Amino acid sequence: MQWLDHGYWYERKDSSKMELLDVLLLTAISPPGSGRNDISPRFLRHLSVLSIDQFADDTLRRIFSTEIVWHFKQGYELAIHQAINLDFLLC
Repeated sequence: MQWLDHGYWYERKDSSKMELLDVLLLTAISPPGSGRNDISPRFLRHLSVLSIDQFADDTLRRIFSTEIVWHFKQGYELAIHQAINLDFLLC
């Protein structure tokens, strides 16, 4: 928290100021409950909150099949293309 508020920390041994440069803070959290604690508003004010719902199976299949088909069209044989298409139809 101190780093987010002020841009530095203090060394515990001699109380000297430590500046951190080029730092990226990336976090991931789950909703509170089942032993997890709430996030304090003081900490949350520094963050951009992005929430994504779980995707349906059809949506995931569409996303990854498009990527895989594109990848394997880059110089693979026709048999591989047909196997990929069959696998995704069976899922």
